[in-house]
Amino acid sequence: DGFFELPRFAMNEQYGSRDRLELAINGLPLKVDQIVPEDVVLTDNPPAYGFTLSADMDQERQLRCFNSNYGKLDVAILGKRAEIRMPGPLSGPRAKVNCTMPGPEGRWRWFGRQFLPE
Repeated sequence: DGFFELPRFAMNEQYGSRDRLELAINGLPLKVDQIVPEDVVLTDNPPAYGFTLSADMDQERQLRCFNSNYGKLDVAILGKRAEIRMPGPLSGPRAKVNCTMPGPEGRWRWFGRQFLPE
């Protein structure tokens, strides 16, 4: 099911530097479950977006989420639950929200979700 949501990292003229490649190669998964909304095709926009961090994700207070239109997003942490709110509707045919958290040894954990606004 989640196999079709494997992370990918664009490597092109805009995102193709050696430093960017090194960052992507050294990235670790930000393990989450109980993702809401389950469907990436949005019927409510902006979505009430949230997920639960896996028990071994121990830096929840350092979780940061971003969107290309709005930049850094508001994140509320309730135990292991993260609730992310957009200041307005997501636009375009595709809209992505990326969340990061520091990992071990200077590495970063990453989770991205692409939404399809209706």
